[in-house]
Amino acid sequence: MAENFGLKIGLEGEKEFKSQLAEINQSFKVLGSEMKLVDSQFDKNDNSIDALTAKNQVLEKSIDSQKQKIVNWYQKVVL
Repeated sequence: MAENFGLKIGLEGEKEFKSQLAEINQSFKVLGSEMKLVDSQFDKNDNSIDALTAKNQVLEKSIDSQKQKIVNWYQKVVL
């Protein structure tokens, strides 16, 4: 009985972990699309303050997603 309990916890944790990674990976795709949109909106004026601010916002979101992915990995592997 105890073996089944341990196995169940391990499998459920793995499923949740993979689900979280899939969500984060999907957010990377969305952020890539956002960056392409920003690039197209400021095509001729790509070094303006507005263009650089918009690009910075997308890049900050990308960094936050990468941080979350690392935290999830760390919690799964180390904890």
